[in-house]
Amino acid sequence: MREKLSSEKLALERENKRMRNEITRLEDELRERSRPPAAATVDVDVKILQDELACKTKAYFYTEYRVCQKLLAFFWSAISLIVFLKEINIQ
Repeated sequence: MREKLSSEKLALERENKRMRNEITRLEDELRERSRPPAAATVDVDVKILQDELACKTKAYFYTEYRVCQKLLAFFWSAISLIVFLKEINIQ
């Protein structure tokens, strides 16, 4: 009976130690997660966002440039047609 109690006591002490270690690990993990991100991480995120913005801005301006080129070509065609029609009516 005494041996059984002693072995149960040792088992409970081991379990207690394992649980204390787990609590310590979880506290460390919680502390790590609650810490604000390092400046280097924020700088990298900002750089990525700036690169994405620059890429989208270039794409937007290229699209606007192409639209302006097409509008200009359309207006020149319209002006040429108007001039041609006026020349026909004059003659």
